[in-house]
Amino acid sequence: MYKRYIKAAIFYHIQIGCSITPKVHLMLKHVLKQMQSFPGGLGDKMEDWVALMHQTGQRLRLRFRTVKCFEIRAKAMSKTIQMHSHPGINDQIEGVTKRASNTKRSNDAASKRKDRVERRIKALMAYSVN
Repeated sequence: MYKRYIKAAIFYHIQIGCSITPKVHLMLKHVLKQMQSFPGGLGDKMEDWVALMHQTGQRLRLRFRTVKCFEIRAKAMSKTIQMHSHPGINDQIEGVTKRASNTKRSNDAASKRKDRVERRIKALMAYSVN
């Protein structure tokens, strides 16, 4: 079943004039095995790390955009990446974030949301009974 969908997708991808990108190659050569081996395949998990790296790279480029010397900019960016991947620093950042966030407010919002959903369900049930 999956093979038919993959072939159709590739056929129409080429038919409309799109080039074969790495993503399309992955679909053509590897997705069938993944879909048969893993329920749902790996498609929804495949690009999370790529998106995260793009976001990190963009933030670093914006942060160091005024540094003219390529070597100094590269060293500063790599030092920043290394510093932010240190477990001790990440634990400290997480602790500060937890202390700074207002968890009571978010818990209250979640509780109100839950109550609202329950009231909607009760109203729908009462409406469908009548």
